[in-house]
Amino acid sequence: MVHFRFLLQPHESFIRILTFFSCIAVIFKWTRINEVHPLVSLY
Repeated sequence: MVHFRFLLQPHESFIRILTFFSCIAVIFKWTRINEVHPLVSLY
């Protein structure tokens, strides 16, 4: 675990950007699903 943390530290900014983009992608997918599902349930 300590070695893993040591590996992450130099690329902290890169990992932060990756997590930021992945969070945006997940939120976008969830919003798209939430937009589609009510329409499907209505029809």
